Amino acid sequence: MCPFIQVTVTMKIGEGAFGEVSRAEVFPYGTVAIKWLKRDRFTKHSQSFMREAEVLARLNHPNIIRMFGLVTEPSPSSSPGGSSIIAGIMMEHVRGGSLSQRLRLRAQACQPFTLRERCLIALQAALGMAYLHDQHPAVIHFDLKPDNLLVEREGQDVLVKVADFGRSCLVLVSGRLVLEQQRCDRDVDPLRLLRD
Repeated sequence: MCPFIQVTVTMKIGEGAFGEVSRAEVFPYGTVAIKWLKRDRFTKHSQSFMREAEVLARLNHPNIIRMFGLVTEPSPSSSPGGSSIIAGIMMEHVRGGSLSQRLRLRAQACQPFTLRERCLIALQAALGMAYLHDQHPAVIHFDLKPDNLLVEREGQDVLVKVADFGRSCLVLVSGRLVLEQQRCDRDVDPLRLLRD
């Protein structure tokens, strides 16, 4: 846990319906990315935000975004030194941005990814997803798309990381859900999910 007072936000790097992502400096991690839940969404979506943090905390793979911890701030209703709320999820900062951003930039410059780069990107995304599905219980992402693939490096040593686990859920091999989310509120056959 990292108190908000120890975070120096340097810039906003993305925004979605429920939150935004900022680049920040946090000792001892250096430059990090922090996903913040929007204040007006906190009451309704704080449980799913915590589920995302729980999923990320279990994962450790070179093609999955790495979580460092949670950012807390004092609860608005608490006295000084009282309870805290989870304000953000602190993760590694991937300098290259999303794959969709890289694709747009390369299209504008008329420099598409080479066949080798495309194969490496697809392979690394597949390795990250295979790792998720091999977990016990399995992690089903539900939102894999270029916006949620982050590119650390390009060229021959391209490095891609799967990110944004806000729609993910954990599934036991028997198909009973451990963590539920909007699309994960029933018993599910994980093999059917992986085939679809």
